[in-house]
Amino acid sequence: MANIVFIIHSGQGHYNTSYRTARRLQSLGNKIIYLDSTHDAKFKAEIEKQGFEFAKLANVNFPVFNQAKGLKNNGFFGRKMSYLKNILQYFQDRELFVLKGEMYADFIESTKPDLIILDFNFIYDAIILAKYKIPIMMWSVFVSATRASNIPHFHFSFVPSDSFYSHFISEMTWEVFNIYKKTNNWFYSVLGRFLPTNNGLSNELTRNYWLHKVANAQNFPLQKVADSRRPFWIGLNNYPELISSPKDFDFPRCVKSNEHYIGHAIDFDRIREPMSNELNDFISDRKHKTLIYCSLGTQHQYNECFKFFCEVIKAFGNSENYSVIMSVGSVIDIGKFESVPENIFIANNVPQLEVLEFTHVMLTHGGMSSVVECILSGVPMIVFPTAVDQPGNAARVIYHGLGLKGDVRKDKANVIRTKVEQILTTKSFKEKILQMREKISQSNDFEKGIDLINSQIFHREKQYI
Repeated sequence: MANIVFIIHSGQGHYNTSYRTARRLQSLGNKIIYLDSTHDAKFKAEIEKQGFEFAKLANVNFPVFNQAKGLKNNGFFGRKMSYLKNILQYFQDRELFVLKGEMYADFIESTKPDLIILDFNFIYDAIILAKYKIPIMMWSVFVSATRASNIPHFHFSFVPSDSFYSHFISEMTWEVFNIYKKTNNWFYSVLGRFLPTNNGLSNELTRNYWLHKVANAQNFPLQKVADSRRPFWIGLNNYPELISSPKDFDFPRCVKSNEHYIGHAIDFDRIREPMSNELNDFISDRKHKTLIYCSLGTQHQYNECFKFFCEVIKAFGNSENYSVIMSVGSVIDIGKFESVPENIFIANNVPQLEVLEFTHVMLTHGGMSSVVECILSGVPMIVFPTAVDQPGNAARVIYHGLGLKGDVRKDKANVIRTKVEQILTTKSFKEKILQMREKISQSNDFEKGIDLINSQIFHREKQYI
């Protein structure tokens, strides 16, 4: 039995994508431990509910700012100087703490991991953990994030083709992003010299400066293994990267030797909250109607999404032909929706997989988990991307004929309704969804991924240079 540690980025969607793999590894006799990256009690309860062990970094004496030190009986200017001295000492202590990279020492000693599966967001952690010579595999919730020929940047919803124009536009999306990134890097590299990281690991404002500083302190060969040809953060070529999304959903492309598609990440055995009696009655009473399910994920901007939900209500409220279930997330107070029609059901959260069983079309933000759940449920979709990989996912939905793209900021009620009617009256969307579901279901990438993970256990020297 091996001890396998998952360190996953905070957010329900990121945790959900890991459960299928974790559960399979557990069934093979391995001990699964999720290490806290959230400091949120609800994730501890969630992990333990799924049958996995949850651990926290113990005895991590992260420096604390001592505002009162030396301030007594020093006079006005003396207190100001002492306060400034305390700030400078605090910054120095934080820097030393991060550069030493000892925050994992006690956990490694007590747990003795045989393998660490680490969210690709945690580049600092990957560098710090390298010295323990424990096999590390990076975990990605996106499709391949590496720049490739005729593959547009994630932040753009351009749909490529085989034309010269397509190749040109695809390359331009990356060049536009590179100009933006270089400008930001210059600014943040200056700013980072004065602002330490928020938690010692992952403050975006200081990433560029601290990344190299941590690597130098840990004698990590960052220049040799770093891959900056990515939309978000750098990759590390010395670690295998597990891509927890279906390869068939991506654009046709080549992937790097350390990138491994491991199939879809939807765990149908995941323990979920049951459907409420109120929701179950709403669905049962309207089986003769076309059901539209609308959700923009768990992380979204309040103002633009609230306005969008209101437009959806306008589009389908009091309709004799449609019923709508809206999952608006925990940020929005459902009491702010006034005079909700009887054919509209609004909740902060609903069990998505269960609702999709009855859904005819989904209005989604285009997060990878939601897109794949739609595919596996045979539900065409309209993608209203807001951020991160969602524009790129929308482009892939269009490329494969699985649905349409909308604009969460601009689309009004009449436009939303027209797109829904287009989905419902065009048979090819349903046909393409079912074809994609068949491809994904027949893929053996998941089994290959499990075999790859098993091959990394106890192979401690292969990843290090």
